[in-house]
Amino acid sequence: MRKLCISVSIINIMFAKIITPVVVILTSTAAAVIFFFMLMLGLNGFNGTDGGRGLFAFGAWAFLTTLITGFLSFLSVHYLMNRKKKSPVFAALVSLPIFAIAAAASNFVGFFIGLAVSEISRKNF
Repeated sequence: MRKLCISVSIINIMFAKIITPVVVILTSTAAAVIFFFMLMLGLNGFNGTDGGRGLFAFGAWAFLTTLITGFLSFLSVHYLMNRKKKSPVFAALVSLPIFAIAAAASNFVGFFIGLAVSEISRKNF
C-alpha cells in the first residue's frame, strides 16, 4: 500500500509540472490568435510590405511570449513545490492564472508593437 501511495504522489507532481505549462501555452496561443485577427483589422489600409512587417513583429513577439511564459510557469510550479513545500495542486492553481494573464497581457502589448512597427515602416521606408 505504501508503494502505491508513493507512485500516485509522483504522478501528481509530474502532472502538475507538465499540465501547467501546457495550459499556459494553449492560453497564450489562443490570445495570440485573437490579437492577430485584431491586428489584421487594425492594419486595414496599409500596403502589403508595411503590414507584413507589423505582422512579423507581432508573430515574433507572440512566439517569444508563449515560450517564456510556459517556461516560467514550469519553473514557478517547481519552485513552489520544492522550495516552499506546497502541494502540486496549490502550485498549479497559483502559477496557472498568473502566467496565463501575463501571457495575454504581453500579447496585448505585442498588438500595439505590431501596429507601431507598421506605422514606422509606412512613414520611414
